[in-house]
Amino acid sequence: MNAELPSDFFADVAEVKASKDPKVSAALRWYDGIIDDILANPGTTVAATAARLGRHPGTISAITNSDLFKARWDQRRTAFSVALDLHLSDKLARVAEKALDHTIEVLDKKRDTIPLPMLKDLALGTLDRLGYAPQARERPEVQVNINNTASASPEALERARNKMRELELRASPLVAGPEVESGEKG
Repeated sequence: MNAELPSDFFADVAEVKASKDPKVSAALRWYDGIIDDILANPGTTVAATAARLGRHPGTISAITNSDLFKARWDQRRTAFSVALDLHLSDKLARVAEKALDHTIEVLDKKRDTIPLPMLKDLALGTLDRLGYAPQARERPEVQVNINNTASASPEALERARNKMRELELRASPLVAGPEVESGEKG
């Protein structure tokens, strides 16, 4: 185990004064002893834990199956996970900071020799991480359902075409010849 991490993440039981019932504090010490062994030996078996603690496997099994032990296990496991998360987050933050410092140093030293496409990618990636990257516009999905349940006769189609031509001619300006306004004579 890493020397930077404390060996017992829940030393609170040792600090608790003995209760009126000495069996309760002894039970909590056993719970924490078993939990410490399990955390120190991931993937261990009940028999192996019992051998390390000098007890019968049935005793360890009975303790680990109790509701109080399970509650203490959840409490200890949560505390262990929080401490580990904080420890790893600190290390990752230091790695990221050193990498960024090194990148800035290289950019300052070699600014004229770094290819423009590489600088562009670096700048866009940095802006993206900071939340300033341009967002791709999402186009809404359009679905067109056409149900052709009726068919038109050739005569009806011809009448529709003729009507369309007539409407187009009315809507478009005249191409040839001068326009004659009413009341004007040329």
